[in-house]
Amino acid sequence: MTRGASAVIEPAAGDASYIWTDCGICVFRSATNGVDVTYGATDATGPSASYRAEPLTVVATISSGELTASAACTTNFTVVAVDVTINGVGEDKEETEGAFVQYVPDAADGLWTEEGTNALVGVSIACMPEDLPPEEEVTICAPAKSLYIRHNGKYYALPEECGFPVYLLKSVEFFLHGHKESGGLRDKEIKVEHKKSGAVDLAKFTNVKLRVTNIKFNHDTGSSTRDAINIRRSYAEGINVSSGEWFEANGVIANEPCCYTTNREATVKARFEASSFIKSALIEAPCSGGGSLSGLMPTNVAFSGGVSSPEYVEFKMERSTLSRIDASKGGVLSWTASKINGGGGVPCVMNATGPHVVYTVLGEPRPPWKNAYGERENAWTNALEFAIVKAGAAGKNKDKDALAAITTYLHGSFGLLYDTIDGEPNYKIGAKYYLTDFMCKVPHGKTGKPRNVVCCYDMGASTCSFGSIVGADVHYCFMSPFGYINAVDLIGVGNCNNPFYSDPNAPSNAKIVGNDDSRTGFGNHAFAECNNLIFDACAGPVLGRTRNDYLSFAIDSSTPAEARRAGGITDISVQTFNIE
Repeated sequence: MTRGASAVIEPAAGDASYIWTDCGICVFRSATNGVDVTYGATDATGPSASYRAEPLTVVATISSGELTASAACTTNFTVVAVDVTINGVGEDKEETEGAFVQYVPDAADGLWTEEGTNALVGVSIACMPEDLPPEEEVTICAPAKSLYIRHNGKYYALPEECGFPVYLLKSVEFFLHGHKESGGLRDKEIKVEHKKSGAVDLAKFTNVKLRVTNIKFNHDTGSSTRDAINIRRSYAEGINVSSGEWFEANGVIANEPCCYTTNREATVKARFEASSFIKSALIEAPCSGGGSLSGLMPTNVAFSGGVSSPEYVEFKMERSTLSRIDASKGGVLSWTASKINGGGGVPCVMNATGPHVVYTVLGEPRPPWKNAYGERENAWTNALEFAIVKAGAAGKNKDKDALAAITTYLHGSFGLLYDTIDGEPNYKIGAKYYLTDFMCKVPHGKTGKPRNVVCCYDMGASTCSFGSIVGADVHYCFMSPFGYINAVDLIGVGNCNNPFYSDPNAPSNAKIVGNDDSRTGFGNHAFAECNNLIFDACAGPVLGRTRNDYLSFAIDSSTPAEARRAGGITDISVQTFNIE
């Protein structure tokens, strides 16, 4: 901005000369020896440090014959600067690339939606120096119902053009609301002008629709080589992933969990919708909020007719899946786009998704579980929660460590009690294990037993089921005969070598009986085996012993009578069962 000044000598002199000096932080733009001079700020000049801080001096000399007189006159002025910044976009890009404001339609009643409020973009407007007189104003121009101020938690729309006191700028919060979609890139702007000085600044923006609508973590239900495994909520309730685990439709958002195996380079597929003028963008999704979910690497996405092309675009995860068992519930993907239509790198903040629930297991669940999509025996999330969170398998990266945690929990922390009358099962009936009932302690059928009463069949099946769902190679073992037991910590009972002491017909009703054949023993027994190590949540607990070591630990064969009832390794068989 250039300004002019003139020197006036009263009364008019016949012969006069002028020398202009001192121009504050400005530079002269014309000769400095005439009655008029022009001056102005350069591109690098900032605003004055304070109001009227800049001097402008002219020395005038008049001559009449031999008489000469000189006088100096100084006036002060202010270099004013205005600045409007949208969402931190720098001066070098605010006009050439502009800012992006997420287009979020208003609700049917015209009010903002929660997402629309969350998508507001901050605007900073400044006029400097800050000590200008209180009557000074700037003129703010912006599209109707686009620029708002927030006061006491409420938002008020500014008119398309308004005068705004300079002294209020630093105490007011400005926001852009993208309630109306742009017709093209950078078709809207905010313009701010200081009325007296003419100082002006503007910033362009685009109200853009650019959002993720669907995310598929399990995008190949026939394989889990590069994506999540097949899961369901429970035996009774499945999860339809045809539209993805996360998707929005008609204003409603669905958000389902997913489950990965450890140490995988996985990918995610996502679908996007965009304004019709958007043809391409570089999209990425950093992950925040903690947890195991990885961010997604920048990927070029093409658009055709407002939809990503191909419809589902594959994204690589920034890092491999975890190396340990985990249940993560905090990860939020913050989707952003840049280089829209090949332009610069100013980011466009898209909608965020999550928090995403992500389970991690050591491998694909093993029998009795199945990984074929649609089977009722796909891993249940309620069983994953039980095994990983309740039973303490989280953080384990080896089969035996996961089984040890699960066995320990089932034996000592789930509040179960061995059936010391007749050792009948409450949950594993024949070849069917009612796992759903077990997790809720609801006895299956009409056994008449209390909900927390179990036998070794129940405990062997539960250890196998929870171990298998986290990927451990565990099997249900049945041993017949078994024999008298050494004094062990019988589940819910304590130290005991007479397991059916509550039976009225038992020879002795004491938990501990001397080494003779008058006490009760196990006619048969069930437990779990993983990688040639025995885990027993019923009696022990046993947290990983070889078969020989386990039999020596568990079976009492110290007298001939006891030895006659004792089983051996050849009496162990591996059995299968179904879950419900």
